[in-house]
Amino acid sequence: MAKNLTKTLEPQRTVLWTDSQVVLHWISSIKSFGRFFQNRVLKIKETTQNYDWKYVPTESNPADLQTRGISSTQFKESTWWMQGPSWISDENSWPTWTPQVK
Repeated sequence: MAKNLTKTLEPQRTVLWTDSQVVLHWISSIKSFGRFFQNRVLKIKETTQNYDWKYVPTESNPADLQTRGISSTQFKESTWWMQGPSWISDENSWPTWTPQVK
């Protein structure tokens, strides 16, 4: 999806967000994984090589709204889904993530 949107919209910069620290570790690692994971990680790295990957803490992830037991009315009235967390428009306020190298 990011590849198609980037091709269509031609932004100057593309930032991808995930609340999975495991995925960020896989993407940032040079370590070799089993065949299945290695193939997936290589595909992600190839497809997103010009993108920045960032960590969004689970409690700030609008994608999780539906799994938190909110009602359809609460979801409809929430600006969080369409606008994101309050810090999203200020890059200096973005959460940071540093991989744990073992």
